Amino acid sequence: IGSVRLLLKKITERKLQHARYANPLTLLPGNVPIYQEVDRLLSQHRSFTLAYADLNHFKPYNDIYGYSRGDLVLQLLGEIICQVVAETGNFVGHVGGDDFIIIFTSDNWQTACQQIVQDFNQRIMHYYDASHVEAGGHSAVSRSGDICFYPLLTLSIGVVLPDPTLC
Repeated sequence: IGSVRLLLKKITERKLQHARYANPLTLLPGNVPIYQEVDRLLSQHRSFTLAYADLNHFKPYNDIYGYSRGDLVLQLLGEIICQVVAETGNFVGHVGGDDFIIIFTSDNWQTACQQIVQDFNQRIMHYYDASHVEAGGHSAVSRSGDICFYPLLTLSIGVVLPDPTLC
């Protein structure tokens, strides 16, 4: 049994730590809390699944629609991931840019990843002009300076199942 004052102090400390290491755009935990969570699970020899989510063709989207609209897409993705992975024990982090980490301690990681991709594919259409949706993408300048056609944004999720006893 602790005092109310001690409890409030601990809550305040956690909020400050979250704010210090959170991604400012999505307010999701950033790199430091992600590393801490992986280290915690490994030190407890707990099984977990690590998923890395990345948007395909995000740079051309930003080039055509602008960074503010790109930020809305990143916020959308963070929201979708959090909604699907709302189970207690799972962890969602935002590495930065269009890269997100999901640490599953539940067994439904495959179903959750499929749901995230499906939800993203449905909702991303609202972030495009109708002509680009109809064309299935848009043209933009590539990294090499050429004009290229880029398909609509899609989401890739890579998954690893680390062995906590070997890590």
